[in-house]
Amino acid sequence: MRKGRLKFEPDYAVAPGRIIREYLELKNITIEDGAKQTRLNLEIFKEILAGTQAITYEIAEKLEVVNEISSDTWLAMDKIYWEQKKKLEK
Repeated sequence: MRKGRLKFEPDYAVAPGRIIREYLELKNITIEDGAKQTRLNLEIFKEILAGTQAITYEIAEKLEVVNEISSDTWLAMDKIYWEQKKKLEK
């Protein structure tokens, strides 16, 4: 008989930029071309990849057009990332 459920609490945070980076590698797209395709400033794009720039609604909309992951999903992933990162910094 189960007494309780196990709760998954990772000791790491995965930035949405990691998913973007993997997508770029899979499609053989350079970081520079990725920034152009999303119509984002190169420095901001690099910060997203590094996990130091939050994904805003406007950024999520631009990402959605390029890789077909909904803007809501990007925003949700980003929210989880920053919450987990904050929790780990305590």
